[in-house]
Amino acid sequence: SRQDLQQKGPGGYYARVTTSISYSYKTKGNCEIDEINVNVKSNMLLPQWNPPASASAQTRSEWSRFISALVAHETNHVRIDVDEAEALASTLQNLPRHSNCGELDGSVKQAHSTAIDRATQRNRAYDSSTNHGKTEGAVL
Repeated sequence: SRQDLQQKGPGGYYARVTTSISYSYKTKGNCEIDEINVNVKSNMLLPQWNPPASASAQTRSEWSRFISALVAHETNHVRIDVDEAEALASTLQNLPRHSNCGELDGSVKQAHSTAIDRATQRNRAYDSSTNHGKTEGAVL
């Protein structure tokens, strides 16, 4: 039931994506970035239903439709996070040489923080515009 989904779901929602964006880099010469690695790890938590034999074909079909819409919605959250990770990689690749490595590290950390903030804002705006996927069919 809808009530079960909300009560048992993560944070009162039907599903949740958690993502971390991390980075590492190597320098060359005078504090200039030489090699960059940006990693995205996402975890998608979705509801599962094992329909009883008594479940009607219509109920099974409705669940299938709902889960497809929910997965599509949560996948869009992952896409937002990957997009911001790619933007971070591009920003880091284009950082100029710094006068000292501490300043370079500060610039890298700031770019990372900005990417995470942008991903958070975009994900919130996406949920707001779709009512957490309901306007996209993620509703029973």
